[in-house]
Amino acid sequence: MFPTFKIIYAALRRWHIADFALLLVCGILTGAICGGIANAINGKVCPEYFEYIFVRWPLKDVYFNSIKEGIFEGMWVGIIISPIFTLFVLIVSKASCRFTRSWTYLLKIAAIDLACWFTAGMAGVVGARMFPNFYSIVREIGGNDMDRYRLLWVGFSIWGTLYGGIVALIFGCIWFWRDWKTKPALRYKV
Repeated sequence: MFPTFKIIYAALRRWHIADFALLLVCGILTGAICGGIANAINGKVCPEYFEYIFVRWPLKDVYFNSIKEGIFEGMWVGIIISPIFTLFVLIVSKASCRFTRSWTYLLKIAAIDLACWFTAGMAGVVGARMFPNFYSIVREIGGNDMDRYRLLWVGFSIWGTLYGGIVALIFGCIWFWRDWKTKPALRYKV
């Protein structure tokens, strides 16, 4: 081997490039899983929402199409957020963090994202209760109070999971930075 290749190979081994690539891919998959879970529940809560929003879907496939749409949107959120988190971990750890130490932060990010999904859904229900004439989509679809609550749960919870990804990214980065700086065991165990 040429000396230059030995240097490059040693640098790549020290930087744990495979660990960071795995973190990146798992971050994208985490976004897709969160989106799929959210829309699997939302599709059962109010399939009329998806019938109204996605008119092109055949009526019999609304539930499965809502899950596919959630996976697709979650994947795009993961594609945006995962490189940011991976780069943050790479910079803070000076490229020495192993995947076995960083994947738990992906779980925390997913938990925060799903908590934001739930919180936003509840905000939609509370908003429907407090301001019954404010939401025009319910008038267009028609229905009673329960239909309004279900529609607004789904609508708000989808926005909650999208914006929740940003909130979760911020918290995940703060947790990782704090733990990396204060817990030596995080740094040195393989």
